[in-house]
Amino acid sequence: MTETITVVEEVEALDHAYSRGYDRFAGLDPEIAADADPSRITDSASWANHIAPMLRATAGFRDGGMGTWQIDGRIALIEDGDEADHPADARLMPASTFHREVVDAWYEGAYAALDAAVRDTEYDT
Repeated sequence: MTETITVVEEVEALDHAYSRGYDRFAGLDPEIAADADPSRITDSASWANHIAPMLRATAGFRDGGMGTWQIDGRIALIEDGDEADHPADARLMPASTFHREVVDAWYEGAYAALDAAVRDTEYDT
């Protein structure tokens, strides 16, 4: 029996999630940014239909079945600094274990974009 294992580069995945979180909130009007709370977005259709599936895919979930990128399988996580090694060392783990780090990176990017919008306004006055 063979098993499919998705290879995920840790730094690339976390950078991607951070960038997507940042891009989602970049350019907001500073007054809106000051009151924005990215944690509220998890109740939205945008989260359910676009953001959450993208984050699951980034974490190494496989597509198929009911929903999008819902199949939790094992991933080979290539950690920071090992990407250039041939063969690269990797840790085997469920995609769901790495998923939390990916979601956290998305939130870090979102909050950084909001902070930047507010900070830019403070310098303009």
